[in-house]
Amino acid sequence: MNRRAGERSRVVHIEPQPPGSDFWPPADTVLACVEAGTPVASAALWLGGGLEWEGERAGFVGSYRCEEGREDAAALLLTACARAAADAGLRWLLGPVDGSTWDRYRWIVERGEEPPFPGEPWHPDAWRAQFERAGFRACAAYRSTLCTDLAQRDPRLDRVRARLGALGIAIRPLDPSRFEEELAGIHALSRISFRDNLLYQDIPLEPFLDRYRPWRSKLDPALVRIARREGKVVGFVFGYPASPAPGTAVLKTLAVDPERRLAGLGAVLLEEFHAEALRLGCTRVIHALMHESNRSINLSERYGHLIRRYALYALALPR
Repeated sequence: MNRRAGERSRVVHIEPQPPGSDFWPPADTVLACVEAGTPVASAALWLGGGLEWEGERAGFVGSYRCEEGREDAAALLLTACARAAADAGLRWLLGPVDGSTWDRYRWIVERGEEPPFPGEPWHPDAWRAQFERAGFRACAAYRSTLCTDLAQRDPRLDRVRARLGALGIAIRPLDPSRFEEELAGIHALSRISFRDNLLYQDIPLEPFLDRYRPWRSKLDPALVRIARREGKVVGFVFGYPASPAPGTAVLKTLAVDPERRLAGLGAVLLEEFHAEALRLGCTRVIHALMHESNRSINLSERYGHLIRRYALYALALPR
């Protein structure tokens, strides 16, 4: 949209929760750059969540939108976002994050040739460039990799399986007739396994279920493998078919209880996921959106090659 003669852009506060959104936690405010009453660019801010970055108070900017070619509106909007965060006593503004890392976050920084897959953040490169021009700098790196050899097996895992079996650990697919009960077990383990992750925020069960209920009709239970010991979930791998891409599955999440005796369970779950994907007719598995310091990177690089890079950005705010 080109600015018409005589029109002036201005930034306004609009409703704190965008219509139709289910952000958790809810946004504290939404800012929009408007012309003639029409939003040209907008962003949501989360300013009071008790987050820290580099030992100082931080907030999130997310749900970002900007019309093509409107770098002027983007600059005006992001300046206002930084001012609002500084006025709230924050020292850092991180983004893009839609409320928490349980929802969409990160910019793509190396796009590659692979088409987007379900669940992947996918934005115009111009939006990342607008953040960079506003002073944001990459502060955390992520990647997705592609595995095309699903039949690859590590013979060393036979001993790991025997040891885990002796501990009473059994791995089974998700039971769709107990969908929410299964998710409750996954939620309980996620709170343990991910609590040391970057920018982790503890999420109550109900908003967690809200994030996974839409997946119910898209899942193949065989691609959600759950490891239990005495009824308690101690590991899981969560994936889904990458429809409409034929023959591709996406591995979204791999988590294991950090107890030392469970060493190797992650590798076993990964191999089982590959085997099930192959059995279902897949020839490729995408290991999605892994932090570059994540232990899962070592497993992923053993099986696949890089297809995309992403980054989270941070802006230092004036004191």
